[in-house]
Parts: sequence; C-alpha cells; structure tokens
Amino acid sequence: MGKNIFIAGKELPGVAGFAEGFVLKENNVVLALSAEPEDSGMSADSGVSGVKKIEWRRGSGVAARSAVIQAESEIGFIDDFILYYDSAFYSSVFDEFSTEYCAKACDSLVSSFQFLALEIMARVKQHKSRSRIVFALKAQPSVKDVVLSPNLKSLVQNPSNAFVAAGEAAFATFAENVAAASAEDENLSVLLVAGDDQNEVMRNDSSFSSWLNGYISACDELKNKPSAKNSASWVKAGSKNPGGFSLFK
Repeated sequence: MGKNIFIAGKELPGVAGFAEGFVLKENNVVLALSAEPEDSGMSADSGVSGVKKIEWRRGSGVAARSAVIQAESEIGFIDDFILYYDSAFYSSVFDEFSTEYCAKACDSLVSSFQFLALEIMARVKQHKSRSRIVFALKAQPSVKDVVLSPNLKSLVQNPSNAFVAAGEAAFATFAENVAAASAEDENLSVLLVAGDDQNEVMRNDSSFSSWLNGYISACDELKNKPSAKNSASWVKAGSKNPGGFSLFK
C-alpha cells in the first residue's frame, strides 16, 4: 500500500529523480518548492506524473506551517517527511561567498529546515497519529577538506564553501538532537540517513529514493522504536534493511 510522502530541500529539476523513485513504488508525493522567482521551482515541470507541488518560502516559520498544511490538503496526512540536504546541489546555488549571499544562505540552509521540522513535530502532535521525519544528508568535501587533502580535488568539482559547509554541519547537529529528543515520542519517529557521491546508492537520486523507500518500509515493521542512541545515529545509504530486533542492544 502506498504512503503519503513529503519532500523538501531540493528544487526542480534536480529533485525529480528522487521523487520518481517513490512514485514508482505507488506512493503519493508532494514536493515543497521554493517560492523565490529566481529559483523557478514552482514553474518548472517535475517530469514525474502524479507529483504534487506546493510553495515553500524558506526562512519563515509561518511559511513552514503553511507548507505542511498545504501538503495535507493535497494528499492527506503525511506518513513520511523527508528533509534532504544535498551539499553538491547547494554548492551550485550558493556559489559565491559574499555578504550578498549571507542572509539568504542562512535562511535556506539552516533556519528553513529547522522551522519546517518544528512545524512538522507540532502537526504530528496535533494529529496524534504516527509519522516520521527522515533527515537525508548528502555530504561532500568542503574547501577546507580539499586544502588539507589535495587528493580530494579529483573527487569534487565544486567543494562546499563556508556557507554550505556550515549549513551541512548545522543540519546534521540539528537532526541528531531532534532524533534523540523524539526517541520516547509515541507518534513521531526520526530516521537519519547519510552518504555522498562515492556511495553507489546515493550517487543517483532515483536509486537512493528506491532504497530509502524499502528501508522506511522495513522500519515500519519493527516491533519497537530504536533507543535514543540508535535514533541519533546515521544510517549509511545502501545499508541492509533493519529486521526484527537487529537495531536494539
């Protein structure tokens, strides 16, 4: 049986392949896309039949709440919210390191995900129905990493500048603490998934979403929630699906 999936973090056309992996498994998918004219997320064609699109103005708590409510009006109660931080994608968007980009980078890369996660948590609490937040992190080497390890130059064309690298660190820290804090919540589950372009599954968004769909389904079958320690640990993209009590010590 298909599920209702909410995806935020990447824009069209880049997110199309990721959405397609879920659609092919007969899920209902809604994409939260930037309302900024220069991003053209809402006007771009998803190229994937049946995918719904809603506007999401990053960096605003009110807009985050509106996005969650809009998503529900499009496809119903959301089973899985996927917040996707793709450092390579953001490096192509925030390719200049200047004061002009500073405020927008903070809104797009840090506060936007935090506002959205908080509104999701509030909505799940209000509904008193089970749901999950998936924090998906596709990391890549930063400028600092390349300076310290010159061999990385051959692996990454556009390393993360300070804005993107700081956003990646903030996303990871926030996700880990949300997962730990939600471990005892009866209705909210949190899953942390990470990888990079050297990871075969995560290299391609369609294959990544196909694997993630299967992993989420396996998590649904677990008899008990993971402990706070396990919840706050990152699962490597492509890992074996959890089964039985394999997650518990």
